Amino acid sequence: MSICLNPSCTTPFCQGCTAADKHLQATDAIFNVQNAISKLREARELLKAAGAMQAANKVRHALKSAEGAERHAYGKRTRLDHPYTYARAKTEEQKDREERRPPGDRG
Repeated sequence: MSICLNPSCTTPFCQGCTAADKHLQATDAIFNVQNAISKLREARELLKAAGAMQAANKVRHALKSAEGAERHAYGKRTRLDHPYTYARAKTEEQKDREERRPPGDRG
C-alpha cells in the first residue's frame, strides 16, 4: 500500500494529501490488486494441474475477493476523479429521503 507523498504523512489519505496524491494512491492500489489477481490465477491453474482441488477452491475464493477489491479501487479512483458529481448525488438523495419522511419523524 502506498503512503502519501507528503513527507510528514504516516497514513494514506491524510488531511495533508492533495487530490493528485490520492489519485496516485488509488492508481497504485489498482496496479497492486491486478498483480495479485494475475498471481492468484496462475496459482489456481497450477494447483488444478497438481490435483489439489481443495487448495484450488480456496484460491478461487481468494480470487473472488481480490476481484471485489479491484472493483472497489476502480470506484474509489472514479470518485476521486469526479467528486462534485458524487457529492451532489448524495445530497439530492438525502433531500429525497427527507421529503418522503412523515411529519414529526426526525430519525
